[in-house]
Amino acid sequence: RQESQLERQHQNFVSAITHELKTPIAGIRLALETVLAGRVDDESRTRFLTNALADSERLGDLVEKVLEVTRYAGGAHRLRILPGDLSQLVDEVVVVAERRAVTRGIEIQREVVEGIQAPFDPEALPIVVSNLIENALKYAQGSPPRVRVGLSLDSGEAVLEVSDNGVGIAASD
Repeated sequence: RQESQLERQHQNFVSAITHELKTPIAGIRLALETVLAGRVDDESRTRFLTNALADSERLGDLVEKVLEVTRYAGGAHRLRILPGDLSQLVDEVVVVAERRAVTRGIEIQREVVEGIQAPFDPEALPIVVSNLIENALKYAQGSPPRVRVGLSLDSGEAVLEVSDNGVGIAASD
């Protein structure tokens, strides 16, 4: 029974990854086909190519995340918890995400208290924060679609909050 459950989890993982990889590939293909067909003016061509570049960056990030998950799951990477500037880490991840957000017309509100020091793994935590932001970008809606990234202190504890203005998850789920 345990093997069956592990196989289902593996199939779900592969299915989710395949879906996540297909989206940016489709965007890149559409942009390039449109530009190559000559159906756009100079301004639109720049927009299409900028979107394709953003999708290729997203695709690269997804591949890197899959590789990291594999390394962690296989035990090849152990967490190295070191003291560091958590505010700086969050700011750096948000800057990268903002490039993707702009091409999608999504606004990122950054509310990061500066100078928060905390122990964390400097390789693993950026992946976690990036995944949270990417998920919020995926589901943001509204006019304009908006994602909020907050980092604050609460009773001496660092608190990271990532939210979007999408429909959210049903209470029953």
